[in-house]
Amino acid sequence: MVEEVMLAFNLVFEFEVFLAVILGVLGGILIGVLPGLTATMAVAILVPVTFGMSPIAAIGMLVGVYKSGIHGGSVSAILIHTPGTPAAAATALDGYELAKQGKSLKALDMDLYASVFASTISALALIFIALPLSRLTQMLGSPEYFAILVFSLTIIGGVSGRSITKGVISGTIGLLLSSVGMDPMYGSPRFLFGMHELSGGFSFIPLLIGMYALSEIFIQSEQGRKELRKRPEVTVDLKDAFRKGENRDGLLEGLINFSKYIRTAVYSTFYGIGIGVLPGIGPAIASFLAYSESRRRSQKPEEYGKGSIEGLIAAEAGNNGVTGATMVPLLTLGIPGDTTMAVLLGALMVHGLTPGPLLFEENAPEVYAIFATLIIACVALLFIGYLAIPFFSRVVTVPKAFLFPIIIVMCIVGSYAVNNRIFEILVLFGGGLLGYVFRKYGFPLAPVNIAFLLGPMVEMNMRQSLVISGGDPLIFLVRPVSATFLALTLVSIYFIAKRVRLEKLKPDKT
Repeated sequence: MVEEVMLAFNLVFEFEVFLAVILGVLGGILIGVLPGLTATMAVAILVPVTFGMSPIAAIGMLVGVYKSGIHGGSVSAILIHTPGTPAAAATALDGYELAKQGKSLKALDMDLYASVFASTISALALIFIALPLSRLTQMLGSPEYFAILVFSLTIIGGVSGRSITKGVISGTIGLLLSSVGMDPMYGSPRFLFGMHELSGGFSFIPLLIGMYALSEIFIQSEQGRKELRKRPEVTVDLKDAFRKGENRDGLLEGLINFSKYIRTAVYSTFYGIGIGVLPGIGPAIASFLAYSESRRRSQKPEEYGKGSIEGLIAAEAGNNGVTGATMVPLLTLGIPGDTTMAVLLGALMVHGLTPGPLLFEENAPEVYAIFATLIIACVALLFIGYLAIPFFSRVVTVPKAFLFPIIIVMCIVGSYAVNNRIFEILVLFGGGLLGYVFRKYGFPLAPVNIAFLLGPMVEMNMRQSLVISGGDPLIFLVRPVSATFLALTLVSIYFIAKRVRLEKLKPDKT
């Protein structure tokens, strides 16, 4: 293990890696502060940019984008009451009230410290949880993996919103898209429809960029040219808030002030870690849960929603506590815990790192190096965030009409770079059209991505298991681990069905 750690240090302490992480943090904050442009979208757009990088530099950049993107969404939430990302919705409750009271800088600084603290603790939790868990998963075979993956498909129920039917339809489409190409066991072509370009299946990255980035642009463009050029209604005077000479705590002084709320930050972070380890829930729910619990525990609950620093820290620590923990199921089992992790799964595979139990055995130095980049990203976020707050805060007023053409060009260039084929651009726009239709009619996108990635693994492990057993399906029931997870699948389906039934009863009660 000592040798593997030393190799990891050699991989991390390179200029390329540090530069990639710093650029990722900068890019994540920049995109995060823009309402409507999520951290998932940022990671998806930048995946093609990493093709020429080493695996550690590439993953370091994407991790930096993810971590800072979650934080960046809180800047617009505080200044203009418009969360840049869904995870910042709870932050807006007290952050905007503080801004209206003339405490913009204090709110932004405390928000930054809470983000960095929670992200760092979450990264450490990933390190201590993932390594032991990976050793346990190495004892699993094809039947166990099949059962775990089937259970993981119930994540679709957790990311389907209010309509489980639409979530199932989205997941089914994802499974169908994943089946196009060559048979994974026998290599025979299927569902090509005479198009040899489909022999390798649909490329995940162009499809993903289209579904998230292009579809978002299509949806927002529907608001009309006037709406696109209209600047956000800024109630807080940004020029006044950031005028030269305004009193602002120094970095050390700010950290000392933050330490007064350390108890709130700690338990809010652990709420986020707990939520992050569970696939399919996400930072938005973690943020509201941490905020709610903080209010319940607070000695001044009446201040919440009226400009409470404690409430602001609880919300931001909750959503950033997810960032490291959500990588636990990704790295140990190859199961993406949320949509951003689905994108990161694709990026890892593009760079030759296949998540799962064997990742820790075959690529241990790279795994330790990735862990190190998580910590580097947290430190970089602290200093870059502190220095860049005045600049990035003005980005919220940039009209989207200037941003969207740039993003579209980046999407096209990035998609073409995947395989240097025009066909990938067609996949990009096909994904954009599919995402637009889904968003338009209320179908969730996350189930498509999750099913698309898990589908081939489910099929492969099921068929391998049946080959081992000579076609006897009882192999999934006679092995304790697989039987347990299949039972958990039924339990999960029961609770999903119960939730749907309760949702249907709500209108009747009102």
